[in-house]
Amino acid sequence: MFPVEVLAFTMKALQTISFIEVISDLIAYDGGPLTTLACNRADKIFGPQDYKIYQNLYDLSEETAKPIEERDPNNTVSRFLERLLKSFAAFAPIPEWMTSSYINIVPVPPDKVKC
Repeated sequence: MFPVEVLAFTMKALQTISFIEVISDLIAYDGGPLTTLACNRADKIFGPQDYKIYQNLYDLSEETAKPIEERDPNNTVSRFLERLLKSFAAFAPIPEWMTSSYINIVPVPPDKVKC
């Protein structure tokens, strides 16, 4: 196996395949430990993606994960993308009891400052 850095450099230089294409292909494969490894390597090689890309791929993986005939669904990629989507979660609102002491500071005019 090539190091991730070499693969990342090659992908950026050639620009022949994208993160979307790699993950779309992995969605079509059967789930398993190698699929998880491939998803993690793709994430490291191509770097962080836009939220919409993760969301669209997640939607595709959920549609594909539904059992087709007697084949087991591939939930591996769905779980991987779900983990990435959770990293985009909004911050929780600041509780009312938590205040900033900086809010009550009144600036002192420069002529009133004693040195």
